[in-house]
Amino acid sequence: MVQQQLSRPRVLITGVSGFLGRWVATFATAHYEVMGTYFRHAVVLPGVRTFPLDICDPQAVADCVAHWQPEVILHAAVYIGEVTRMREVIVEGTGHLLRAAERVGAYFVYVSTDLVFDGEHAPYAETDPPRPVLPYGQAKWEAERQVRCFPGNALIVRPSLLCHLDPPDPRTRWVLKAANGQVEATFFVDEFRTPAWVVDVARALVEVMARRVQGVLHLAGPQRLSRYDLAVRLAHAWGLPSDRLRAGRRAESGLIRPGDTSLDTTRARRLLTTRLHSIDEGLQRPDISRCPDPAQKRQVPEPGDSGTWHTTPGGERST
Repeated sequence: MVQQQLSRPRVLITGVSGFLGRWVATFATAHYEVMGTYFRHAVVLPGVRTFPLDICDPQAVADCVAHWQPEVILHAAVYIGEVTRMREVIVEGTGHLLRAAERVGAYFVYVSTDLVFDGEHAPYAETDPPRPVLPYGQAKWEAERQVRCFPGNALIVRPSLLCHLDPPDPRTRWVLKAANGQVEATFFVDEFRTPAWVVDVARALVEVMARRVQGVLHLAGPQRLSRYDLAVRLAHAWGLPSDRLRAGRRAESGLIRPGDTSLDTTRARRLLTTRLHSIDEGLQRPDISRCPDPAQKRQVPEPGDSGTWHTTPGGERST
């Protein structure tokens, strides 16, 4: 039994204190010896060796990867906040990891976002040219370009919004607070995404690691929803009325945001056995939308708390 455990391939996952990273790390333990890194928010995950790592420190990254010699590196850590720091983490941090991965010959999986697109020509396939309009999307696109130059095997994954009903993810918690009248929030009726359930995307990422998929892959749900329609569904799933959810129009807000970054997932459906369920399907499936949180110990900042590390649920703050 011990020999079997030691012989399993080794994967290093960044951002395991984040929303997506902790699910990927948990599911990966069935097939890998898993090491997971975090920045500030320590986390305990069953079967995962977790430790802090500042991916902006090139020597720390090089030493970590050289020590553990992973066969796979899945980069799910990211930061959203002040633009200079955001670029340092997303662009430079990814570069440090790529150089370390090249030295040990690791397969590299980079979790990007649907916000690399401008929202004018949806649905977007993997071959469509990115044209980001937000600083976050621009930083992710710069990081993607580095991954494309990686001389080894690599994959860029673009998810959309990621959801989990119970326990609620940070975005769903925000919706529930708005539905309860605890906060005021506007949800756009003219901003569209293809949200997915985080457990589906996490399982798909474990599958792509096993298959060594290369290139670019969109992992999103099959259902195109506006931000308002998604909020209404989440509120109703918790038995809350939606009359306090304020509907608004992005076009009238003065904000520069992509209008429709819906993703075409034809390639994922062709390559993978993991199914990405729609929001409506997941709401009827407790095994998808109500899985117990795998984290045994973690610190969860409220949405809007600046300066936190997190994984990328479609380009908005999460932990």
